[in-house]
Amino acid sequence: MNPETILFSLKQKTKPSWKTVSVSIFVCGLLAHAYTFFNYIPNWDSISSYYSDQNTIQLGRCFLTLACGISSYYDLSWVNGFLSLCYLTVTAILISELLQIRQKSTLVLLSALLVTFPAVTSTFGFLYTADGYMLSMLCMTLAIYLTLKHRLGFLPGALLIMFGFGCYQAYITFAAMLVIVYSLDELLHRETPLSALVWKWLRALACAVLGYMLYAVVNRILLSVQHVTLADYQGVSALDSGLSGSFAPLLAAKQCLIDFAYFFIGPLHRMNAYSVFNLCMLALLVCGALARIVRRKLWRSPARLGCILLFSLLIPFVCYAIYFLTPGVSYHMLMQGGLYFVYVLLLVFYDRAGKNEASCEPEGVRPASSKQTHSAHHEEAHTRHGIVWQWLCVLVCSLIICNFILVANICYRTQETSAARSMNEIARLADTIAADPDLQKCESIAVIGTREGSDTISLNLPPDMTGFSDGYLMTHALHYSLLLERYHGFSFTPMNDEMTKAFAENEIIRSMPCYPEDGYIRAVSGTLVIKFSDKP
Repeated sequence: MNPETILFSLKQKTKPSWKTVSVSIFVCGLLAHAYTFFNYIPNWDSISSYYSDQNTIQLGRCFLTLACGISSYYDLSWVNGFLSLCYLTVTAILISELLQIRQKSTLVLLSALLVTFPAVTSTFGFLYTADGYMLSMLCMTLAIYLTLKHRLGFLPGALLIMFGFGCYQAYITFAAMLVIVYSLDELLHRETPLSALVWKWLRALACAVLGYMLYAVVNRILLSVQHVTLADYQGVSALDSGLSGSFAPLLAAKQCLIDFAYFFIGPLHRMNAYSVFNLCMLALLVCGALARIVRRKLWRSPARLGCILLFSLLIPFVCYAIYFLTPGVSYHMLMQGGLYFVYVLLLVFYDRAGKNEASCEPEGVRPASSKQTHSAHHEEAHTRHGIVWQWLCVLVCSLIICNFILVANICYRTQETSAARSMNEIARLADTIAADPDLQKCESIAVIGTREGSDTISLNLPPDMTGFSDGYLMTHALHYSLLLERYHGFSFTPMNDEMTKAFAENEIIRSMPCYPEDGYIRAVSGTLVIKFSDKP
C-alpha cells in the first residue's frame, strides 16, 4: 500500500466521535492554554530546565527522559503544548471508547473537562515536562483500555503501566479511577454478570501489580547503573521500599476525605463560583445515581447494589491512595488528576439518560397490562424530570468548563507578571554588577536568605493551583547564577546550601545590611553576596 492509500484507509476508519473529541480538545485546550503555549512563562523550576534531559531517576521517574525526549530537551512551549494536546486527544478517545460514549454533547463535555481540568493546568505550569506527563496519562489509560477490553490485554497493559509509572507515579490513581467509573457504569446501566466483572477486576489488579513489579525491577537496575539513590521528596523512597514504618491507615483515610472535600469546595470562608458549581455537580451526581438505583430496583440484587456502594465509597480513597503508602506525601494539584473521573461519572449518567433509558431496563420489571395507563403517566413524569436533569447537567458542566478556562488564564497571567518582576530584578542586579569591577571579578555567588514572596508555589483561588506564583521566581543561588548567565552574560558558580550557611557566619557578611538597604550586594573573598535576611 502506498502512502496515499494508507491515509485514505485511516480516514475511512476514523469514527465521527473521534473527530468530535479532537476538535473539542484543541478548541478548549487553546482557549485555556494558548496563553502559555505561545509565550515563554517560566516558574522557579523552569529556570533550571531551559535545557534538561529530565533524567529524574532520583525521583523514581526513570522513563521521563524518554517521554520528554520526543520534543527535545529544550523548553519549547508550543511544541510541548501541541504534543500534550495530541496525547490528551488520544486519552479522551480511549476513555470515550471504553465507556461507550456516543452522544456528541457528552463527547464535547468529556473532552473539554479533561483538557481544562485544574490538574492539567497545573502540569502546564511546568510546561517543559508537561508532554512527558501527558504521555504518562495516555499510557495509563491505554493500559486500562486493553485490560478491560481484551482477555490478555493485561500483559501489554502491564508494560504500559510500567512506563507510565516511570514517567509520573501519581497517574496510577488516574488509571484506578477509570476502572471504578467503568465498573459503576456496568453495574448501574448494563446487565453484565457480576462474575464477568470480577474477572475484569482481577485482570486490572494483575495489570497494576505486574506493571509495578516490572517498574520496581527496572528502576532498581537503572539506579544501580547510574549510582543514584532515591530522594525523600514526596515519599518517593517509601514508594520504592513499601509501606513506611509510620503507616497509619485511619489517619490516611481521614486525610483522603479532607482533601477530597477541599478540592471541590476549597476553604469554607473563601467559597466562590468554582465551589458553587462543584456543589451543584455533586448534587446532580447523587440524584442521578439514586434515580438509576430506584428505576432499576437494584435493591432486588443485593450483591450488585453492594458493589455499587463499595465502589462509590472507594472514590475519595483511590484518588488519594498514595497517602496509604507514604503518609508524609503532600498532594499538590498535579497529583489530583484522578478526580477528573468524578465529573466523568456524571457525564456517563447523562449519556445513558433520555432516549436510551428503555434499553437499559432489566427484564421482568415491565408494568402489567392492567396498569398501562398509570405506568404511562409515571413514565411521562419521569421523562420530564429526566429532561430537566439533563439540561442541568449540561449547564453545570459548561459553567465548570468556563470556570476552568478562566482559572487557567488567571494562573498564566499571574505567572507572567511574576516572571517579568523577577527578570527586572535580575536586570537591576546585572546593572549593579556591570558598574562595580569588584563584583565582576567574583567567581561564585551566595544568596543569604530569600526575597519576600519567593517561597510561594501555588495560587489558592480556589482551586489551589500548584506551579504558579505571584512572588519572585528566584529561591536560591542557582537561579540567580543561571539567569545572570543566560540573559546578561555574567558567569558565577552558585554556592550550595551547606556552604552558604557556613559562609553566612563570616563577620563581614553578618555586618552587611539586608535588602533593600544600600550595601546588601557585596564582594566577599571572591564571592558575590546578596543578602536578603540575617538567616541563610
